[in-house]
Amino acid sequence: MSFNKELKDQRRLEKDKKNLEKVHQLLSDRQQRANETNALKSTGPRTEEGKQRVRLNGLRHGLTGQVTIMTDDNRREHDDFCNPILARLNPDGPLELQIANLITHDHWRLNRIHSIEDGIFALGHTYPKNQIDSGAPQADVALSEATTFMRSAKEILLLTTYTARTNRSLEKNMAELRRLQAERKAQLETDLEEAQLLHQLAESKRETFDPAQNGFAFSAIELNFLVDRNRQLNEARQLSKPPKPIKKAA
Repeated sequence: MSFNKELKDQRRLEKDKKNLEKVHQLLSDRQQRANETNALKSTGPRTEEGKQRVRLNGLRHGLTGQVTIMTDDNRREHDDFCNPILARLNPDGPLELQIANLITHDHWRLNRIHSIEDGIFALGHTYPKNQIDSGAPQADVALSEATTFMRSAKEILLLTTYTARTNRSLEKNMAELRRLQAERKAQLETDLEEAQLLHQLAESKRETFDPAQNGFAFSAIELNFLVDRNRQLNEARQLSKPPKPIKKAA
């Protein structure tokens, strides 16, 4: 009898456990549906300041043609940071512009990674388990950060991986941009030399030389400027050479 009673009690406990799991699942599903319903009814922030703070603004990027979504504040900070870098890279043509744009966004991405890491440690100071009171405030901060690192090592390691990948992307794109710009500069010098020769030939025949009609990317005004500039540089180089020694008469 005792054995049968224990067996029945065991089966009852197992049945109660299964029923309890079903109830928890039912409540969880009901709560999820309620959350979704409340989300549909929610009007979001009511104050104008709150609405402006959380508003996301979709904007088609002028360079890439892609739609990017940011808050207005983040977009201003993004543009204020990226535009000077883009101008400093001085891209010319769609391919150089594309690579320069990737470079500026990688710099922005690196700063964002660092900001996220700082945020992880800042959040760590708010956790009750991380709040240490040793009597030395600076030591408490260091110990709290060490505790945060141990608890969030996986996330911090992931940020380190993203940093390394972004830096490799930066190095690769910078090398490619320099290569393209070096090729463009060499081609420009070749074109300029050929245009000068054709210009001299046209002058000797008392003809007008139009660079654009001969397949060059610069205008006659630009060609005259470049020709005059090169002439002045050659004169300056001649002046910078040391004078030849005067031979004494025998």
